[in-house]
Amino acid sequence: PTGLPGTVPERRAAGGDGRPRPRDGDRGLLDTGPAEGIGTAPGAAPSPADGSPYPEDEPAAARDTVPLSGPRRRSTGPVSTRGTVIGTRRATDLRDIAHVRTVREAAVHQRARGTERFTVSPVDLHSNVRAAAPERVLVLLLDHTCRGGTGDGNWPEVLAPFLQWAYTSRAAVQVIEVGAADAADELRAGSFTARGVLDPRVPGALYRRAGRATPLAHGVELAAHTLRRLLRRQGTGPAEAWLVVVTDGRGNVPLRVSHTGRLAGPVAAAGVEDAVEAAARIGAMDRTRLHVAVVDPGREPYGDLPYVLADRLGAIVVDGRHAPGAEAAGE
Repeated sequence: PTGLPGTVPERRAAGGDGRPRPRDGDRGLLDTGPAEGIGTAPGAAPSPADGSPYPEDEPAAARDTVPLSGPRRRSTGPVSTRGTVIGTRRATDLRDIAHVRTVREAAVHQRARGTERFTVSPVDLHSNVRAAAPERVLVLLLDHTCRGGTGDGNWPEVLAPFLQWAYTSRAAVQVIEVGAADAADELRAGSFTARGVLDPRVPGALYRRAGRATPLAHGVELAAHTLRRLLRRQGTGPAEAWLVVVTDGRGNVPLRVSHTGRLAGPVAAAGVEDAVEAAARIGAMDRTRLHVAVVDPGREPYGDLPYVLADRLGAIVVDGRHAPGAEAAGE
């Protein structure tokens, strides 16, 4: 039948004079082209059988044999270059060179080599030997101004379970001190890192004299930064960490004063409020690896401040007024 190019004939009515039955709004349908392949397989897709109105039922083209690959992994360097340096050894490559030891070895042989300029030979190269990343970490936050409630010699007994855990698990120790009489800056908290509880600095921190200022908010902020840095290490982070806070909650140094080093105007409760706000950041951390405990010295008044701090930290409260076993001994 005659019609516009690219159109299909209209369907004729059954019977009658053979002429098409007129319809209102009838339009010709555009004819589709030859079947084309979809995907990355070579060649075109097999055309459907003649007269089949459902081409999707036919077998699909062969799929690509190359499997999908995931994204490339980014590497930040070998794990062996991230630990604490504990010695040196003869180098096998140019990675993590111990420069001082290398120069010393080269200086010994300069006269025998007879060169005018200082020469470093491959046999002089030494690399650092680093300690493995610890799998357990103990963070101690010690408020020395709360010793009036616990006594000068009670801290080792109260902290004995945590120190024993750190000793048996070979945990690294991070000590944060607040309110010590011999502090370098009484408005700021001090800290040091030890490879274990056998470091002489750890028991020494348990017997310091109390000072006047209590920058508790700055100490809690340092603890939050330390834990965040440890737990964010991919592949080398600790499997378990404990944060133990020994304090009565009375912070008389606001966080702004610790940052600037200048005290202006009355303090009021700003130091306590800043400490509670900083503790909320630790409470929001992942608790699958982090455990927190607060040692309550039982000082009055304001004896509820350690519990307020523990609530924000998401911590358990340990009674620090009596050493373990004191009740059994009748004390």
